[in-house]
Amino acid sequence: MATEYMQQSVEAFCARLRDIEEKLGAFSSSIDAQRSEVFAALNTFEQSSRVSHDADGGDDVAQALRAAMSDMAVTIAAWHEKIEADNKGKKFMEQHEQYLVLMIFGAVKAGKSTLGNFFAGRDFRAAGFDNAYKQMPPACFAIYDKKRDTGGIVTDEAGQQWFAEGFLDTTGNIQGFTLGGLRWMDSPGTGAVAKNTDVADGRSMDEMVAEYISCTDMCIFLINSSEPGLQEDMRYIQRLDKDNQTAIVVITRSDVMEEDEDADGNIVSFHVAKSADCRRRQEESVCAQVRESCPNVPVEKYRAISISTYLAQQGIEKEDDEVYRSGNLDGLMRLIGERLGDDIVAFKEKRPKERLNAFLDGIISNADEGGGLQQLGAQFSAVRQHIEEKKKALDARKRSIGRLVKQTVENELRRNIRRWATEMERSGGELSDHEISRRLIGIANPILQEQINNEIGHLIADYRRQNVETFALSLSGGGLRKEQKEIEQKWTEVYYEDDPDGIWENIKSFLGFKQLKRRTNPRVEKRTIDLGTNIEDYLEKVAPMLHDALTAHIEKSLDRIKESYFKPQEEYAETMQRELKVLADKLEQMKFRIAE
Repeated sequence: MATEYMQQSVEAFCARLRDIEEKLGAFSSSIDAQRSEVFAALNTFEQSSRVSHDADGGDDVAQALRAAMSDMAVTIAAWHEKIEADNKGKKFMEQHEQYLVLMIFGAVKAGKSTLGNFFAGRDFRAAGFDNAYKQMPPACFAIYDKKRDTGGIVTDEAGQQWFAEGFLDTTGNIQGFTLGGLRWMDSPGTGAVAKNTDVADGRSMDEMVAEYISCTDMCIFLINSSEPGLQEDMRYIQRLDKDNQTAIVVITRSDVMEEDEDADGNIVSFHVAKSADCRRRQEESVCAQVRESCPNVPVEKYRAISISTYLAQQGIEKEDDEVYRSGNLDGLMRLIGERLGDDIVAFKEKRPKERLNAFLDGIISNADEGGGLQQLGAQFSAVRQHIEEKKKALDARKRSIGRLVKQTVENELRRNIRRWATEMERSGGELSDHEISRRLIGIANPILQEQINNEIGHLIADYRRQNVETFALSLSGGGLRKEQKEIEQKWTEVYYEDDPDGIWENIKSFLGFKQLKRRTNPRVEKRTIDLGTNIEDYLEKVAPMLHDALTAHIEKSLDRIKESYFKPQEEYAETMQRELKVLADKLEQMKFRIAE
């Protein structure tokens, strides 16, 4: 029988639709509890992220922090959009729980409506032979989401509805039919030009299609055989992979027009299937494009199947199994069944879980859009890195800053000590170490405040001046005073006298011979001289003390400013980085573990 193969293939497909209808009749897969936990975790983080933080200033730390905070606000706003879309998708899935929802999408003129009408049974119902489609209730058509005022559903003379077909982008809505347990969803062509009659709801056709891709159980993505593997096609394959969507890539219109001469010598035109080699090259071309454009996408998962709906229709009309088989629609029917697997309930249960997992992946990584928790965490990590770099820069400059500040302060303090010494010399008074220390502290503090802030300001743009801790000093050099010194002047006084000494000298003196005797008398005279103040001695004693005190103070001040100036930013960045990781880990744990 010429139609035996067609009857068997369509019977197997329709039997599968009846089986789906029976098994999903009371199906319900609710993951509301899991979704509630997810949204609660997101809300908790959002509330904690609203803690205000001052990120003024023009340095790279402040700029990086403002950028991270801004991106976080944008990301949280995007969460609300994702949640809204998820709620809409959830509602859609609940409305279609008892059906296998299969969505068809692809470029304009890819043959979506024609393929839909074929699976709805239009050609088999019109066939001259009995088949399983005639034993089933007619497909029920409906519009689910209106984008244009004019719909893509028409009614034939028998009162049966079908998708409108044409050479233009006929479909302007999300529309479909229900047949047994199958709910077939037709969509506007990707890249379709907007019409003046489009509903002004803010969505483009591509956006509308994208909303439904993640909500359906399976997708069939059509690619026109005249230009397979376009970049736009690759974008949708990436989207399917991101959503972990079960999908079949189909190359349509896989036929060519040939001419021949009939028995009467007339030239006749007819369609034939493209050669097996040509189909193979087309399918490999799509695979190659996937490899090039989507290196992270598993190629075999989206290996295309080539079909010709026209040839399948011709086979039915002519009741020719071979022509029908050349269209490969029977292969597509089998492939749909293979992708479903043996357990339709398990397959149906899996999709809501996969969808929630995809939602969580979008929140956690969002690699395509660059606004996930991981990316935000990296931004706050970069803020902390900027802070560490600034700290290292301050550390590297600490010695040079200390040297400059110390030199300025020491010079001023020495100048004042010498001035005070001059005053003491004039007045004859004294200055104790305590008083000198007190005066030096009063002089040093404003200089240290100014110099330290100025030097740090050279390293940090828009640096806001900080209070420098009070300089502490306790000198022990004996104080400043006027000094005097008592000196002794020693000399020997020499004189002569005629005082005879002894018998012989006396006899000589009696006889008139005088002899003078040399005498010496040691003399000592003490007097006090003015040495001025003890300035040089004092400076020699206190200079190391002053140097060490200034060195320690400047280093301590720089360390304190280094830590305190960046501390609010650092603590905020660290807190947000930690909370982002905690949230990411928590959401990761909330994902369903789905067996492949």
